[in-house]
Amino acid sequence: MIKVAKLNVTWDDKLPPSLTGNGNSDRLAVTVSGDGVLKLLAVPQLSSGTGDAQAAAVHSAMEDWNLTDQVNFMALETTSNNTGSKAGACFFAGAQD
Repeated sequence: MIKVAKLNVTWDDKLPPSLTGNGNSDRLAVTVSGDGVLKLLAVPQLSSGTGDAQAAAVHSAMEDWNLTDQVNFMALETTSNNTGSKAGACFFAGAQD
């Protein structure tokens, strides 16, 4: 477990080639940083690129590392799937707790 008072969670979605060689795979890199810490938490495959799916993946990664109470900031691209007021990942991430 990472012990830091304030952390920043960051995520970025990518479409790398699938490991099976059949098309692309929607992946989300989730990292945390703060107070000299930079950690890649997870790179899960997403069922879709929606804000809801991204928020669930980010929250799951933070829970896996017991960091949900230590994250105070979010950094993300300003695309609609991240920032939409009704369906953006940051909206759903804030509603997870």
